[in-house]
Amino acid sequence: MAHSRCIRSRCLLMLAAFLVVVGVMMPLLSGTSFAKSTTPLRPATSSAKSWNIVSSPNQTSNNDNLSDVVAVSASDVWAVGTYFGNGGNPHTLIEQWNGTSWSIVASPNQGVRANLLYGVASVSANNIWAVGEYTDSNTIRHTLIEHWNGTKWSIVASPNQGTNNNQLSGVVAVSVNNIWAVGNYLNGSGIPQTLVEHWNGTSWSIVASPNQGT
Repeated sequence: MAHSRCIRSRCLLMLAAFLVVVGVMMPLLSGTSFAKSTTPLRPATSSAKSWNIVSSPNQTSNNDNLSDVVAVSASDVWAVGTYFGNGGNPHTLIEQWNGTSWSIVASPNQGVRANLLYGVASVSANNIWAVGEYTDSNTIRHTLIEHWNGTKWSIVASPNQGTNNNQLSGVVAVSVNNIWAVGNYLNGSGIPQTLVEHWNGTSWSIVASPNQGT
């Protein structure tokens, strides 16, 4: 019985303390107003930059086209493409950014007919590759690969699949001894097929690649 009376007494004391706290806080809360902020929300400022046209040279007054670009550094950027000569045939076009302006860098052509560059990749400032195609005197297209050694561009021998048209449209450099180029060739039925070539540090070779469907 004594234990029960002790518990009841303790509960009554706790209830009394709670009522005292409520009695003190209610007047304070009743006079408090929570005003809604009238400060307008401001949109976040944007730091995005905009694109602008940078002057670039043309080889002739005929059609000039740039197809791909690669950046070695902020002051060493290369772009490749094609320009049409006075005879109507396209020729290779390579331009370089030196941090201040673009300029045309001499690049070779295979034969006297069409030469086009579609892709470019860099290993270093002295090791850059460009790929495309050229047309022979029989109007058959062949793979075209060119290399920059830090001083000049030169044509590097590259294989072709079959005897019909071949072309390379893209290239990527993994390392000095591991470079890949992709494109297509026409099979005996004139249907385009995948074409993959690899540079092992010494030469280019065709690597078998699958085709979807028949």
